[in-house]
Amino acid sequence: MAVWFHQAFGKQSTDFKPGPFIAPTDPSQQLRELTTQIDQLKAKLLDVNGQVESNQQMIELVAREKEEYAVLAEQMDAEARTFEQLALEHEKLLNDERNAFENRLKSMQAELESKQQLTQQAGSKIQKATAQFSLNEELNIPLEFSSIISKISNKF
Repeated sequence: MAVWFHQAFGKQSTDFKPGPFIAPTDPSQQLRELTTQIDQLKAKLLDVNGQVESNQQMIELVAREKEEYAVLAEQMDAEARTFEQLALEHEKLLNDERNAFENRLKSMQAELESKQQLTQQAGSKIQKATAQFSLNEELNIPLEFSSIISKISNKF
């Protein structure tokens, strides 16, 4: 219709040459493309939000893990200090017992040495007495007894 109007009433009616017919663009096509883009962006947004949420959860888990490791480290440190204190106490008791044992051992060795000296002294006295011992009865009787014995024998 527009071609007829231009040819019938236009100033350049004889010179007017219409070009090939170009169909008008569908206005809903642009709306469909925008709707498609919006859906794609929504999908990307959901994906990114999911990743952000996942990252946030990961960050929270890492933070909880760090806290738990810190608590565990404190507990282990306290336990280590307790066992170290126990070890020091046991070491002190062991050293005290060792010193008491060594002192008791030294006193027993000194007692043994003194008994050995007494035994040696007694042995040397016995050897001296044996060396001086005579089988003669008169020599073996002390002087006091010998005078008494001689008085008695004189009477009989």
